[in-house]
Amino acid sequence: VVLLNTDEAGIVSVTNFRLLFVSQVTKSIIELGTIPLSTIEKLNDVSLQDVKLQSVPRQYDKKQPRELLQVIGKDMRVIVFAFRPRTKQKNEVFDALRRYAKPSQLWELYAFSCDPSTVDKKSDPKMRLMKEYHRLLSEGSEFEVEKYYFRNNWRLTTVNSSYSLCSTYPSQLIVPKSISDEDLWQASTFRAGRRLPIISWCNPVSGAVLARSSQPLVGLMMNFRNNADEKLVSALCTQNVDANLPPRKLYIVDARPRANALANGAKGGGSESSSNYPKSEGLCGCPWVNIIKRFLFSCIPRRRPEKSWINLGWRQS
Repeated sequence: VVLLNTDEAGIVSVTNFRLLFVSQVTKSIIELGTIPLSTIEKLNDVSLQDVKLQSVPRQYDKKQPRELLQVIGKDMRVIVFAFRPRTKQKNEVFDALRRYAKPSQLWELYAFSCDPSTVDKKSDPKMRLMKEYHRLLSEGSEFEVEKYYFRNNWRLTTVNSSYSLCSTYPSQLIVPKSISDEDLWQASTFRAGRRLPIISWCNPVSGAVLARSSQPLVGLMMNFRNNADEKLVSALCTQNVDANLPPRKLYIVDARPRANALANGAKGGGSESSSNYPKSEGLCGCPWVNIIKRFLFSCIPRRRPEKSWINLGWRQS
């Protein structure tokens, strides 16, 4: 198989995670010809005239034209492979890409079939969860004062053991020690899907945490409040390990555009008001996808492509 972008021969492999191209000469992975399946936008059956090469590749035989497969990525990448004619190479790769890139069954996704070697299939899922929590709160701590800090600021709760608190959260949760199980029940009623704020990352040195949650149910007038939710969010803004440092600030980030967050108020949702959470600052608003697309197009070099690249005649609509 030849990667026409670089005019290099190699081996193409398709897994349930990515399309992989390995150079026949260097035996190394060629990044341009390697792409995760989840970032593939389109597959095209093309001819040499369609791709408009600056010059015919050295490895291309006009007497025996190769069969071409074009892979267009969501990251603006365009890859073209040339396969030997009158063989099953192209069809086998094409069929494998269609099968794994857009599986017919949910369980065929890479997320479900991935099984890292560090995970024992026979181990108890709850034990694996405990090991992950231990890693989350203790890995990287070098000083006893930091370990003492972690032990005295967090606790493990089984309030969701039957998944009745939140069906999409683990059976056991790490929460601030100052928050009771009753507080968690009350706070969950104030969040969409009962997905209350729970930590997903912790800096093992400073103690700062990153927490995630669903939108608060503040209502159309954005005036509903929940004391337990405010108490929980404030407790997540932990004190610095070093007492000499100033108090840590709480940042509430809403990735949605501001208009979307306000529109959700009609359905009972909305966004947090920083005035209800002490020492907090609200950050809201994310550019639309088309703005990001225009930015990506502006990053594409406007000079003539080099001979080792393919000119696909991109134009902005």
